[in-house]
Amino acid sequence: MDPYLQLPPELLQLIVRQLDPVSLIALSQTSRAWRALISPIHHDFVQRLLVLELQPKHGGIVPLFTERDDAFSFTPPWTIERWKTINYACCGCMKLRGHMMFDNRAILGRRYRKPPPGSVEARKATLTDWEPLNHGARWRLIQKRAGEEEQRRQNWRDVARRIYKPHGPPPHPFAQQPPIHDVAYYRVLERLFAGTSRQNRRCIECRYQRGDWRKQPVFGGQILRGNAKCPVVVSRQFPFPSLWERHFPGLPLPGPMPAPKAPRRWRVLREWVDSGNDYYTLYAVRCPSCGKWQESSAFRQWTLWHRRFPDMGQPVHCLRLLCNHCHLNTYKDKGLLAKELNDGAILTINKERREMFSCLTRGWRLIHNDFYHPKGALSDLKYQAVRGEIFDGVTLADCRVEVDMTSFDVTDLRLYRLRFDRLREFINHELDLKTRAEILQSWLRVWFEEYELIEDMYCWLNYQEIAISSNPYYVFNYVMEKAPYYIDTIYGNY
Repeated sequence: MDPYLQLPPELLQLIVRQLDPVSLIALSQTSRAWRALISPIHHDFVQRLLVLELQPKHGGIVPLFTERDDAFSFTPPWTIERWKTINYACCGCMKLRGHMMFDNRAILGRRYRKPPPGSVEARKATLTDWEPLNHGARWRLIQKRAGEEEQRRQNWRDVARRIYKPHGPPPHPFAQQPPIHDVAYYRVLERLFAGTSRQNRRCIECRYQRGDWRKQPVFGGQILRGNAKCPVVVSRQFPFPSLWERHFPGLPLPGPMPAPKAPRRWRVLREWVDSGNDYYTLYAVRCPSCGKWQESSAFRQWTLWHRRFPDMGQPVHCLRLLCNHCHLNTYKDKGLLAKELNDGAILTINKERREMFSCLTRGWRLIHNDFYHPKGALSDLKYQAVRGEIFDGVTLADCRVEVDMTSFDVTDLRLYRLRFDRLREFINHELDLKTRAEILQSWLRVWFEEYELIEDMYCWLNYQEIAISSNPYYVFNYVMEKAPYYIDTIYGNY
């Protein structure tokens, strides 16, 4: 018999009150006598799970959020590998699951995200709220305390509304408004309200079992987010160097040629930060056959947008979706699945190649406009001789001539490289600084600086498209062996 159990009951109860939720459950599982004394309820197991998700060993790191005027950022960003080890507590199935098994609100909303160190919820995790009462009385005490805490938070909200008043109307519609609240205001919000509803957090599988997706919104005759049998859950945005890497993560493309350095993406409204990558939204889809959650690419949907499948006209079409493994088990045809996967890989690589072709064409036409437009920076007669040297045989430069990528031969790039070398020599050594600065702006400057990168990437993608077309089972073998689309990674049963 445990010698501690020979102590007076009052002293034992005092000792148990000083434990943290994890130690409370661990002690209750050491012997029948301790379990009879503690008599844990579901609330105690929930508190234990919420404490485990804050521990680096089980839940990984705690992302820190910085808010300012309805916009927030967080560290670390999605791009680092440490996010793959972050787990969140699901209080429905009582498991720690990877972050991809939760929608955005469940891990980004202030009430549901992990509380930062020093916050009210983080301090509460260091001590259990156990009391030596029967289950009914204890539950009533828990509800009473929760109501008192919510009332205190509501009182603080009322005070904040009176202190932090918004500014008056702007002088004109495009006037820049000063920030409504300072940084200290959001720090107080984070300290008081972060993680207060984590016990209500549910993973997407628990929400599916609960029936949260029985009724899906319809817009323009299209079903958004799948349907009750095959829900589509929007997830986070992740950076990918290319579209085919978004749909085929980790796929090593065939051939001895290494991938060249990627040129910067030509964007309009986004600054060139992390310009070698584009951000793509990931979607979690539940296979109606095997019931496993996988990324949308596992269903060979290469054009998923806004949480819907564009090729679905009616909700019943969701039931026809099958993940790669279920497709193979249902139709027993490797060739059919291999063709769909190969077609998808060729489609995504072809889109990337078209983008590179568009960059080549756009740059030549921009510089062509400077030479031939009456108001162009290089329309002066003194540049007429060099104009012929640069644009002789360059059919992409003339806006009046429509050139499709299918009719463009890769061997033509040799001529284009010679013409570009002459253009570079002309701009760098024959133009004055003022005219050069006037020409090399915005997209044309990017094209001029990275022409070789754009050309090399176009040739490399063209080679990869031919290599995959000649090997019909290349993508199939990788997908079936590596299974890169599964997101239902359970850390363990806690």
